[in-house]
Amino acid sequence: MTVEALWTRLDELAADIGRLRRRLDLEPESSAWFALDRITGHVESLDLMLRPSAGDLVRCGAGVEAALRDVDARASALRRLLGVREPAP
Repeated sequence: MTVEALWTRLDELAADIGRLRRRLDLEPESSAWFALDRITGHVESLDLMLRPSAGDLVRCGAGVEAALRDVDARASALRRLLGVREPAP
């Protein structure tokens, strides 16, 4: 399996979690919400481990600003797939 295939499967998993989160509309105090939140955190961690960091992109020739923009865009896209609200600026 290629890295790109892993990225695709991770995105599909994140989208499934987001749909589940929206469909169930759980209370934050419930054990199901806690479990879903833990799974979300694990998916975010896997994404960080599998995708290139801004430093990796810079070492491959990308500009610092472009690398940071790409990594931030990816993090936002993943959080949207997961159904997690972006923190307020």
